[in-house]
Amino acid sequence: MSRKEKTDGSSGYFSEISDKRGACRMRNLLSHATAPSCHFQDQGGITIGDGTLIGHNVVLATLNHDEAPERRQHTYPAPIVIGKNVWIGANATVTPGVTISDGAIVAAGAVVTKDVPPMTVVGGVPAKIIKTIPSREEANE
Repeated sequence: MSRKEKTDGSSGYFSEISDKRGACRMRNLLSHATAPSCHFQDQGGITIGDGTLIGHNVVLATLNHDEAPERRQHTYPAPIVIGKNVWIGANATVTPGVTISDGAIVAAGAVVTKDVPPMTVVGGVPAKIIKTIPSREEANE
């Protein structure tokens, strides 16, 4: 895991996490399958549940800036919480303060700006609910 100083003039660091195979991995977290070139900006805090899959080029961004031009250098952290058995597709972005609940799927390329309910599929920019994932019992009916 490497922690790199920001080069955009703002304070803080960002994390780029990789192992010898080029796969993003977070230390001290079990059962996570993650992919090359993930970027986790973790100043607001990131929690990832067991069994979560994170695709290529996913961005988890926990900082936002003030909208007013004269205060734009100010940053505001908010945590990202990802539940158990979540699947985040390639090139998705998760913005500050979002919770992705257990069993949810985030489609490739989605920009998640609001909380995702359990067992739902979201996609698009901004991400919207596409469908509910049926339970095992419902799928067998």
